[in-house]
Amino acid sequence: MAYMKHAWLLDILGDIKKYSKKNGLPKLAEELAACEALAAIEISENETKNEDDRIVCIYNSHKKQIN
Repeated sequence: MAYMKHAWLLDILGDIKKYSKKNGLPKLAEELAACEALAAIEISENETKNEDDRIVCIYNSHKKQIN
């Protein structure tokens, strides 16, 4: 879910990286590649955290119904 919410960010970073490569800005392109990787990692971690939170919430909700 979080990936879809933030997919546009990866698209924009990729577009700017391509522009940088085509226009003689190789160092900027390298930095943007690192930014893309970092964004993908953080988005993935955020997605995992949110999924874990949902599972706990569902479990706690179910537990309350039983008691």
